[in-house]
Amino acid sequence: MKPFFWRIIGSGSVNLVFIHGWGLNSCIWNNIIIILSNYFKLHLVDLPGYGKNILYKEYSFSKITEIIACKSPKKSILIGWSLGGLIATNISIVYPEKFKGLIIVSSSPCFCEKKDWPGIKKEILNNFSFQLKNDFHNTVKKFFNIQFLGTKKNNNEIKKLKNIFFRQKEPSYKTLSSGLKILKNIDIRNYLKYIKIPTLRIYGNLDVIVPVKIIPIIKKLQNFNINKNIIIPSASHAPFLSHPFLFCKIIKYFIKKFN
Repeated sequence: MKPFFWRIIGSGSVNLVFIHGWGLNSCIWNNIIIILSNYFKLHLVDLPGYGKNILYKEYSFSKITEIIACKSPKKSILIGWSLGGLIATNISIVYPEKFKGLIIVSSSPCFCEKKDWPGIKKEILNNFSFQLKNDFHNTVKKFFNIQFLGTKKNNNEIKKLKNIFFRQKEPSYKTLSSGLKILKNIDIRNYLKYIKIPTLRIYGNLDVIVPVKIIPIIKKLQNFNINKNIIIPSASHAPFLSHPFLFCKIIKYFIKKFN
């Protein structure tokens, strides 16, 4: 199998491992890399089937968890956005000794709506899977539009996302549909209690994919003393795109507090 590509930028003493979300690649972090690489060593992951790892055909949730954990430096800090946040959460559960911090951005331990749990309705995810097979480009565009509902920077940010997506070699249908299956089927809520490293969760108050009303529920599930939640006003599902300077300030402050 082709070697797993791993991009490293910066030369700080603290290692940050970035995991992107569904449909995109590590280029999604570009506008905050410029800021954070002055302070930290950044490890930018392209998930299997995306970006520079487009030929790396490994789609299972457990295998992706293993690959990233094994490639990550010891005592690094995981940063995962959306689907990447779900993966980062699982890594910190399965490999509790390897990492010293967890930063979750607009993500959930269970994306699918359940009884007493806010999330995406299962029929919406099923519909996305169906549409993906029949109209690849429009389905991806719809998904991007949902991520920025209600934000003032709606059009500009959607344009940025689309440019990043359509500039890369397109992920295969298999890659995208496998990612949707993870979002639809994975539920690790009951394992949050095993996370015993400092955790920061960043949300956008306008996010319709991961609504802020999950915050008090997650607080009860991950009952650890260093567990910080921050809501960014006027942000939706990708706060690092709409509010890059504030986002980086939050991350730097969190790391400084416990490092």
